[in-house]
Amino acid sequence: MAVFYKLIEKGEPGVSGGGKRYLSASVVVNQTITPRQFEELVMKKTGLTKPNLVRSLYILKQLICEQLQEGNIVQTGVLGTFYPAIKRNGKLVPNKTNSNNLEPYINYRRSKEMKEEMAKADVKRVEGGWSGSTEFGGR
Repeated sequence: MAVFYKLIEKGEPGVSGGGKRYLSASVVVNQTITPRQFEELVMKKTGLTKPNLVRSLYILKQLICEQLQEGNIVQTGVLGTFYPAIKRNGKLVPNKTNSNNLEPYINYRRSKEMKEEMAKADVKRVEGGWSGSTEFGGR
């Protein structure tokens, strides 16, 4: 198991000409696991039938969303914590702000267990994962 990355040269945001340059690491995604592939992986590990698995995932999603819509924080244990948040649509003005100016969304914080599991992955640089300026050792 490995997470691959490449180096990217970036400039300072908002500075004409990029300002001081720096390096950033960016994950190179191996592939996207589709819902069908994910279901197959879970079924192999658990022995659940497809109808039972799909129904369980649907109910899990439904229960989390219901609780978030009530303004509750949902701690799932091994998956992590889901909590409701809002963002503004346009400028907020006192005495004129209402639900039309705000949009709810979901924040997620991974669990300690997931963080520890992810820390076990190797991190490797991809071949040719850098082509920036010579200042940082590029070509």
